Amino acid sequence: MVKNFLTNYSNKGKKDTVSLELFTLLSSRNKPVSNKEASIKLFGNDQKNRIRVLKSRMKNKILDALTTEIVLENQQYDVNVKTSLLLRKKLTQAQTLFHSKKGNMKLLSSLLDDVINKAKEYELYRILTEGVNLKKQLVGFRKGMQEYELYEKQELEAIEIHHGLTKIINHYYKILLMYRSGNTSQKILLQYFANAIKDGEEILKKHHSKNIEHYLNIIKYANYDEQKKYKKAQKVMLDDVALLTNNKAVYRISRLGASYDYLCETSIRLGNYVEASNFAQEAKKCFKMGTLNYSVAQELEFRAMLYAGKLKEANKIIKDVTAQYKSEIDQHRISCHRFYLANYYFSKKNYNKCTSTLMKPFGFKSDRVGWEFNARILDIMASIEQGKIETAYNNHNSLIRYFNRNKAEKKSLSTRNKIILQLIGQWLKHGGNKSIAKMGGSELLAKLSLPKNEWDPLRSELIPFDSWLKNKA
Repeated sequence: MVKNFLTNYSNKGKKDTVSLELFTLLSSRNKPVSNKEASIKLFGNDQKNRIRVLKSRMKNKILDALTTEIVLENQQYDVNVKTSLLLRKKLTQAQTLFHSKKGNMKLLSSLLDDVINKAKEYELYRILTEGVNLKKQLVGFRKGMQEYELYEKQELEAIEIHHGLTKIINHYYKILLMYRSGNTSQKILLQYFANAIKDGEEILKKHHSKNIEHYLNIIKYANYDEQKKYKKAQKVMLDDVALLTNNKAVYRISRLGASYDYLCETSIRLGNYVEASNFAQEAKKCFKMGTLNYSVAQELEFRAMLYAGKLKEANKIIKDVTAQYKSEIDQHRISCHRFYLANYYFSKKNYNKCTSTLMKPFGFKSDRVGWEFNARILDIMASIEQGKIETAYNNHNSLIRYFNRNKAEKKSLSTRNKIILQLIGQWLKHGGNKSIAKMGGSELLAKLSLPKNEWDPLRSELIPFDSWLKNKA
């Protein structure tokens, strides 16, 4: 596409052969090409300034190529996104005609009508505001006060709706940032949810925007999820799927996929694993195979099948994940996939394969301490299952040292993980397998069942430690 553009278009109507040669050179290499190497290849000697100017010109031409209408029409964008890009281009054309002394006013008016109508249809309020503003100047000012004020009213309404949408979107991103920081108390979080939902409902009542309704649904879902009201969270997200499916103004295939992911998560937490798997399969339909989002849906489906005891299906899913998701950058997710595989082997009672899978160091990033802790605990559990008490003892000591190092760096374990560490220590101290039966009813073990310490099926502990220990008793 870029080659065709460089071949057929230039500022002076001539073929841009030098830019084409540079593009061909750069696109044929897997590694970056230095300015000096490119200059010698194209000009026969090192011309620093000339190659810099050429690279800048080629960059601009590539950007021009990306925004040609034929390219936009053929890209695999959602209709809403494609419409936004095309309307932006038409708006630029309209502004060019408007400021041109020889501009065709009839053509300009028709162009603006198309921009305004489509922008209303797809709730593209920024574009709508600009389009109506231009139409106000073009038609309203010429026809008189009544016509002018009519366009002014439309313009101000679009600005107001956009302001409301921006407000609810800001609430959404601030909530994401609170979760990302990891240090926002639940009390503060729930208070923010309450304020955001109140704002959103007031804005929605006034403007009836489908986009505002969508963001409000996500915030309501997160609010119910935080309070562990999973059935209510699921209902909100089912409503959101219906909203996305039936309204092109708000539809994005990525949004639909994310909503199915949320439904899968609530189903897992409710213990409805077959339903969760079905939602994950719907999510996968919304994403391209091998991408991060597709991988996330696969991971959720794996959890659902693992927890349902459908190990054959779980094995196929995790093999597909590891075969399809090949990112040199995302080592955290690659590490998670190997950890999932180790959990599959443990569930399959192939403990030797489990320990060998866990042997290679992991590259966890997000919640590194939690993932690393649970990988090491799984290794200890597998050693216990194999009767390798000395190995389990050594691994436990290593885990304590790891915990102390991270404690010094103020990266502490969760209360649940601390209890698990204590239980393993007590078990080893009192003779290993012979004492497991006694530990089955210990007060310390009972603490793992308290709401604040209970197992979370969506975090890094895939095999519930307390269930495993009770089954050993």
